[in-house]
Amino acid sequence: MSAFDRRGVEVLIQTTKQAEFDFAKWRIPDATQEAVATNLKTLPDSPRDRYRGAIRIREIGELDIAFTLMAASDLIVMILSVAPKGEIEKYIDYVLRVSLASLPPAAQEALKGRRKESE
Repeated sequence: MSAFDRRGVEVLIQTTKQAEFDFAKWRIPDATQEAVATNLKTLPDSPRDRYRGAIRIREIGELDIAFTLMAASDLIVMILSVAPKGEIEKYIDYVLRVSLASLPPAAQEALKGRRKESE
């Protein structure tokens, strides 16, 4: 249960086509995918997240998860890409281009408008 549950806000997990491809490419078992979803639902905003623009990167187990948060009537955690720990930064620009192109225009604009860089 997350703090959002107590506020009546549902946290939804969605994936891009790139993320689905990554789950298959890296042969990530269903149980691990469920653990990723549970982690992101329980703690969508973590002080340990790394940033690349508006994209967050979180280490979960042996994986790096690139995702973004989008507010709608509920909170949507959009998983953009998945890679073994330490690999995602090598191709993050490609991931951003491919993932952003698959998002609805309003979500694309929202992501372009927010900038936060950290290591």
